[in-house]
Amino acid sequence: MVRILLATACWALGLGLAATGLPAAEPGAYPFLLAEALGGEGALEEAESTFDEAVRAAPDDPFVRIAYAELLARVGKLSEAAEMAAEARRLAPSEPGVLLVQGRIAMARVERDPQSRRTARDAFEQLVVGAPEELEAWIALGQLYLAEGQPALAAPALEKASRLRPGAPMIEGLRARALVEAGDLKAAEVVQRAQLEASPSRLDVRFALAENLSSQGRHLAAEEILAAAPAEQLRSPELRRRRAIEQLLDGNLEESVALAEPLLHDYPDNAALRLLLASIRQANGEWQAVLELVTPLLARSVIPEPVLSMQLRALQGLGRVEDALEVADSQREALAAAGQVIEANTLALEAAQIAAEGGLVVDAERRAQAIVEGGGEVTAAARSNALWILADLAIDRQDWSTAVRRLTELESPGAAGRRYEVLRRSGNVVSARALRRALEAGSGDEQLALAEAESRLERFDEAIAIFRELLAADPGSLRGRFGLAAALERSRSQEASEAEFEKLLAANPDHAPSLNYLGYMRIEAGQALPAAIDLVTRAVRMDPSNAAYVDSLGWGFHRLGQPERAVRLLERAARLESADATILEHLGDALVSVGDLPRARAAYERALALSGRVEGRGLSAKIERLHRSGGAS
Repeated sequence: MVRILLATACWALGLGLAATGLPAAEPGAYPFLLAEALGGEGALEEAESTFDEAVRAAPDDPFVRIAYAELLARVGKLSEAAEMAAEARRLAPSEPGVLLVQGRIAMARVERDPQSRRTARDAFEQLVVGAPEELEAWIALGQLYLAEGQPALAAPALEKASRLRPGAPMIEGLRARALVEAGDLKAAEVVQRAQLEASPSRLDVRFALAENLSSQGRHLAAEEILAAAPAEQLRSPELRRRRAIEQLLDGNLEESVALAEPLLHDYPDNAALRLLLASIRQANGEWQAVLELVTPLLARSVIPEPVLSMQLRALQGLGRVEDALEVADSQREALAAAGQVIEANTLALEAAQIAAEGGLVVDAERRAQAIVEGGGEVTAAARSNALWILADLAIDRQDWSTAVRRLTELESPGAAGRRYEVLRRSGNVVSARALRRALEAGSGDEQLALAEAESRLERFDEAIAIFRELLAADPGSLRGRFGLAAALERSRSQEASEAEFEKLLAANPDHAPSLNYLGYMRIEAGQALPAAIDLVTRAVRMDPSNAAYVDSLGWGFHRLGQPERAVRLLERAARLESADATILEHLGDALVSVGDLPRARAAYERALALSGRVEGRGLSAKIERLHRSGGAS
């Protein structure tokens, strides 16, 4: 390098190398230096022709070629630049300067030629072996690994870049993203909080941190981060929308409405805001409000799926089943005409389910049968689901032979387990025993289906034994652990059941069904009510439209002696699921607690109409007590 620098100086003075006392110049040295100088002055065409001369004069000089590659990239000739860089790499495979330029050129070509990503990655990976302090290489590798969907590789590369250039916003942003995508949300949170502390006005960082917290299920913490934005940012529509979503996800419907309603008032034509507010109203069972919110979005020939789902659910909630079916049929035809076969199948299934849930059994069977017989226009998944609907309808009316036939058409462990259950219920013990032996000797999924069937049949000893064997082989089975815990509870082994639920939640802390089940068990037993209510609250936060979870929460507050709060929650649960006798009975009990006896009697009577003869005895007694008290006519 010293000789080259001296040569440059001599040529600049019009002198020859002999005047310096140095050896004669290498072939191509002069055109190379001249080309560099011309490029530096912006004479790019002349520089390019001079580089051609330099390459011809020194074809084996990697430095000439890599400098020429840089010039070619500069004038936009990326393909030629890549070829020249590849030749330089062939001549000097480990030279840091060559690797760096080749990596840069390959990165610049990625959008046009995805294969260049491999070249860039190889160049930068080789570069950091010999030059571990090369910041650009570590950043580039982090970006490349992220683009390839390998965040576990990106995170340590960007960690190295962060150590070389602490606090650089671009590096820290990439590092946080890599950690999030790698699933290390806690580590990402540390990086994001440091970023936000350094730059409180960075709304993008605030949003990223809030999303991370939300992904961890910490919705209130996410909302608090958003609410702590500088005053001038608090009016940001996007920030307000995100705050409303986090409040909804945390189960705080009133706070969510308070944020979303003014926002929709400011932007009345915003479809996303309408859907957000409709989601809040839906979680509260306010079906008429949901319908009014989505109505302006129904003008398209094919209604977007989230809008259609809300419309159908609202019509169901209002008892307008025929209207819901009419809408579903119209949209299914539009989807089929548009060639959206899978979507049309899905909607046909939903219509069959709506009819079944609405008590229109003949209509439901007709719809499900049409799907089964639909031929090539019906997906395998749609046909399977339709057969399940037909099987369930047959079971409901105790048409055992039809149920067995439908379940036989379904080739799955779950269907086989259900078929065993039906054979037992129909009294066909011989066939049931044969099927049980086959399931016992089958796969883990088949054994699990058998255990669940035994539990539904209230043969709890058999179910528990199978669940325990399965868990001995696979201790991490979520379904097996839940099934065992539920079977133990139903067999009156509450202490053992609680122990199993606690094991499950230790490994799966956000499993909403287990949170609700364990919380409700303890509420019913009157044990540690605040802690039990906390469990159910977590379940409601994860699924605010789940009527069973909201019912558990309302019942918990009733047992805790907070009747007003209990009534609000149980009314919400009854709006979400108007045909559940347990919810209505709980609501009646809470209404008695607040002294609203006429409404309590109405709730009890609705529950009685939905109950069987045995289950209804307690409700009849409650109604009779209200009548004798003179508190309700």
